[in-house]
Amino acid sequence: MKGVLIDKGKKNGTFLTVKGEFVKGKHKNRDIGEEFVIERSIIDMKKTALIMMLVITLVGGYIPYSVYAIPYGYAEIDINPSVELGYNEGMEVTKIKAFNSEGRDLIKNITDEDGNDIELKGMILKEAVNAVIAYATDQNYNTETVVVTYTHSDDDEVDEEVKSTLCDIYDGDGKVTCVEVAKEDYDEFRNQYKAGQENTPPAANVLKEKIADLQTELDDDDRFEELKGDYDLENCKVSELAHIRNTIKKEIQEEKKAEKANGNQEQNKEENENSGETMNQEKENNGKDNAPGQNKDKTKGNEDNGGNSDSSEDANDTEDQGDNGQGTDNKGNNGNNGIGNGN
Repeated sequence: MKGVLIDKGKKNGTFLTVKGEFVKGKHKNRDIGEEFVIERSIIDMKKTALIMMLVITLVGGYIPYSVYAIPYGYAEIDINPSVELGYNEGMEVTKIKAFNSEGRDLIKNITDEDGNDIELKGMILKEAVNAVIAYATDQNYNTETVVVTYTHSDDDEVDEEVKSTLCDIYDGDGKVTCVEVAKEDYDEFRNQYKAGQENTPPAANVLKEKIADLQTELDDDDRFEELKGDYDLENCKVSELAHIRNTIKKEIQEEKKAEKANGNQEQNKEENENSGETMNQEKENNGKDNAPGQNKDKTKGNEDNGGNSDSSEDANDTEDQGDNGQGTDNKGNNGNNGIGNGN
């Protein structure tokens, strides 16, 4: 690195680099104003190294904390207690939050089947979800419909593992209802709840948005109202919203299935019609080929094309006639010879 010497002491001086930086180095008895390669002093290099080591140590100690302080994703469990579990990329629970009084009681008093206190933080995500459902069942909460809303981010491998883990959990009556949502959208609903703008858990707003999307896809307001039933979307529980969403989603899937079946039938019908037309065309062409006039033309064509063959046959006939003629001459000669002998 080059620099212009702008100040000098006994051995070291101050240089101005092309980047506008002031750097210490040996001036080598050069004059002020000269530009040359800067030779950094050993003391200055040691100071720089110490500063870099200090920065690395501080940052290195901060990174793991920041990684684990902000969860990779969230899994919200809604029974009536609404509890949120934040987890890291290792699928370990790092944060716990309750969205209602029942959820706070659950977190505070949760125990295993033997009555031992459970610490959800630090547990593997699937085990923690199972523990929450088991405790809620033991406390006589209605666990026939358990809704687990989970976030997805950018790591497909981790997200797929979370999905397969959570959506395979049984609530005692059947599999839980899984609802997937982008982490950014879930964070927005969390922030609204924290700011007091919403008094419902984030999963409720997630499901309302999904229901609105399904309504647009259904594109039939009367049918939507029929499927929704008497539920008031603004005052529904998470389990009720999940029921509405599942009902409409199933209806749309059935309609698509029916449309696909009809489409296949139409396609098969069209293919059969095209096949029939092809067969009829072939029959018609064969009929033309076998018509009397067509055969006559073919015969004439064969005669035209076989002219050389006929000439050969004529030639053979001529040869045969020649042979017969020769036989006649011989017979005549024999007759003459007979007459001669008679005489």
